[in-house]
Amino acid sequence: MRYTLSKFPILALLITTALIAGTKQKANTNNNQVLPTHQNISYGSHSKELINFWQFDSDQPVGVLLQIHGGGWMGGKKDEVLRPHQMKAGYHIASISYPLVNEG
Repeated sequence: MRYTLSKFPILALLITTALIAGTKQKANTNNNQVLPTHQNISYGSHSKELINFWQFDSDQPVGVLLQIHGGGWMGGKKDEVLRPHQMKAGYHIASISYPLVNEG
């Protein structure tokens, strides 16, 4: 089954808001890393509620992969850079951070 953002209105709203409010990143000169198109976009009231967003260049609508880091709510952080092969899958990618247990 293929899912689209229309089936997830909250996620669509978060990403749309993030794109409107985000800061566009400059191109990275290191070919082994892809910087986010938009970085550290707030999606909530806590300072740790941030999204990095990589926009896939396409003339057609594409899906969004949402990366939520592991760590059992006690550690970890969102991806700051991606490798070029991760962008070739044909999806936009959003990586989020969130408050850890000891941070509220």
